[in-house]
Amino acid sequence: MKSNRRSFIAMAGLSALGAAGLRSASAQVTSPFALSNGTTVTWSDPWGVNWHGADGLFADSVTLTSTNGQGVLQIGYFSTPMTIDEMVAAGASANEPTGTVVLGGSDEHFDANGVKVADVEYQVRHFIQEDGSPWGIYMEFTNGTNFTGLLAPVAEFAATVASAQEKVTVDGVPLLQDMDGAELQTALEEGPIGGEYTDATGNLHVTWLEGWTIVSQNEVGVEIANQEQSVVLNTTVYELEGGTWEEQAQIDSDWLVGDQGVNATIMLPVVTETGFSFSTNGDYGLRLVQGTAIENDPEHYILSFAANVTVNGAEALALLQQIQAEVTINGQPPLQGLDAFIDMSTS
Repeated sequence: MKSNRRSFIAMAGLSALGAAGLRSASAQVTSPFALSNGTTVTWSDPWGVNWHGADGLFADSVTLTSTNGQGVLQIGYFSTPMTIDEMVAAGASANEPTGTVVLGGSDEHFDANGVKVADVEYQVRHFIQEDGSPWGIYMEFTNGTNFTGLLAPVAEFAATVASAQEKVTVDGVPLLQDMDGAELQTALEEGPIGGEYTDATGNLHVTWLEGWTIVSQNEVGVEIANQEQSVVLNTTVYELEGGTWEEQAQIDSDWLVGDQGVNATIMLPVVTETGFSFSTNGDYGLRLVQGTAIENDPEHYILSFAANVTVNGAEALALLQQIQAEVTINGQPPLQGLDAFIDMSTS
């Protein structure tokens, strides 16, 4: 995607670009810096100014990026009051991906005399970068005019918040001083759950984002399909039939390749101390398969496989990345390492 500042300002464009997508500012912009409405922003390492000025929805703003490229801050104000929903709608109308809300709400701030001094609206959104990595953005509107936005990878969110609180101030007040970065990172890691399933024994817990739907389920497993109906993910708890993981991998590969037709192919299993992985292709498309041990139940294991995949190469890899970004199995992305079983020579 082409980089531009508006992609940051449109909120969701943050999802596609990150810090690398912003334009470098002129050298004379130093800390402290005053916006045209008199708001003074100060910063120190690892933060540095990337852009400032009027742009898009903003009458004036300053954008800071951290030197490690893992954080972006935008502080600015609107010439006309607006809400977060209006800002998101502006991004959506520009065909920017908007992500999914994880947390949101509003608050009122009062002075020592009990007089209300500000209405604050905030929202946290979870979205997926083009490389499949999960990112989060925090947006805060004060009185509908003053804006603070923070963007970071989910895994770095708490650390980025802590850095901003320590190194950036607005009118002498530490930025986001009341924010609990660890709490927000946990919420982002859990993701905006669209649905969940737990088997009868409690060995299996599957969650998925909005857009996925249940195809079938019973007491031992669940099948879900993505919104595009381009992949079905089957996850089931089975009893171990083989004495070793090698034997179990052979049993399951014989089963899953057996109905793929006379021209079926298989990438033979990779076996570890805690499971196995393989893929098959044939009459029912590509299947990516993984068996994993259950820590507290050595007599059973979890078998997961993506099925009904009619694409190959880069398109199949994109589907795998979607699964890993939008589904968890016992708190972890499923089918880890299965990219090695996709033939990238075909598309």
